[in-house]
Amino acid sequence: MKAVYIEAQRLTEETGIKHEVDHFYPLQGEHVSGLHVENNLQVLTMTENRKKGKK
Repeated sequence: MKAVYIEAQRLTEETGIKHEVDHFYPLQGEHVSGLHVENNLQVLTMTENRKKGKK
């Protein structure tokens, strides 16, 4: 999992655009809940992550 966070930091530094680690399936979703595991994580720009919200 640490590698996903390192990748988000690397992309932020390389592009100058803030990247964040996001849960593909939310931890406390309305209909389905995900886990805090590597295959449930994705790197998104901060803007993409904010647009996504809790959808």
